[in-house]
Amino acid sequence: MKRLPSDPVALVRATIVAELDDVRDGPVVVALSGGLDSCVLLHALRFSTAVETALVAAHFDHGMRSGSRSDAAWVRGVCKAWSVDLAEGGVTGSATVPTSEDEARDLRYAFLGDVAEQRGAVLLTAHHADDQAETVLFRALRGTGIEGLAGIPRRRVLDVDGDVGVTVVRPLLSLTRDDLEAYARQCVVPYRPDPSNESASFARNVLRRTILPLAEEKVAPGARRSLARLADIAREEEAAWAAAMRFVLPALDVRPGTEGDLGRRPDAKRCLSCRRDALVEVGPALAARVLRRMAGEHGLNLDRDTTRRGFAFVQNSQSGRYIELGRGVQLHLKEDRVIIVSSEKPETDPMRGSASLDRAE
Repeated sequence: MKRLPSDPVALVRATIVAELDDVRDGPVVVALSGGLDSCVLLHALRFSTAVETALVAAHFDHGMRSGSRSDAAWVRGVCKAWSVDLAEGGVTGSATVPTSEDEARDLRYAFLGDVAEQRGAVLLTAHHADDQAETVLFRALRGTGIEGLAGIPRRRVLDVDGDVGVTVVRPLLSLTRDDLEAYARQCVVPYRPDPSNESASFARNVLRRTILPLAEEKVAPGARRSLARLADIAREEEAAWAAAMRFVLPALDVRPGTEGDLGRRPDAKRCLSCRRDALVEVGPALAARVLRRMAGEHGLNLDRDTTRRGFAFVQNSQSGRYIELGRGVQLHLKEDRVIIVSSEKPETDPMRGSASLDRAE
């Protein structure tokens, strides 16, 4: 394994170069809030001789804080001083100001995705290892499964208007906030502290300011890095399950439904079915993944309790019966088939949960 440099500037820049090795030939858009993390990312890209790519910063003003306009003006000044092109967006009136962090995130990513898509660019966000640790710990405390423990992905595809998506990359995910602060000190990188990071009303701040420091002091030194490492392990497990599912789904005869599956109901063509006997035979762990995959095709993210209830229904109920799984999605039994059908249009993003932790990516 290649040894990473100990100098904070060299460390940050080498990490970014390695993470962007396959996308350095094209343009990149940096999500720039004005905080420490995104300012370090933009500075490292702008002033590293090892990265030569068309660089654009993108800032979105949610209008949720009284100082957001001054943040936008400050970001404008930094980009001008660093000779970086800036794309700006934001809400247009009080009626459109988001009322939750989930809503704010959706608006922000819609804007960032549009900016990147218009330029044919990769989108970079400044999530780091501390963000990963907080996300993993929060989800663990809520009883998440392996998929939830995988935390924030290093890369994902962001859908833009239902077309081919934009690639999102987090090049700082292996670095800690301490690494970024050391870089900022050495390079005198300006940034704007976010006042909301001080509020105890947000779950993330309680984890960041109280629980994780106490855990590292009293229980497990290096807990943040350990939690980030756990996310990597969980993601490897998820990748293995995904590979296994490519063999499992055909064996269970998972296929689109037909009118014959549910009679001539108007929604009968929008269903998936599989062999009931085979689903029972594979056992609860694998059956749960199959049911979640099938429900996910209808835009429904099944939680653990609903998944277990669905599998118990498959095991014990008679043909001709059905149960509601949630949000218009039903699980039917008909003869030797398990059928999942939706009477509602699937949502593009079925994830629901605590803002910025369940959906931290």
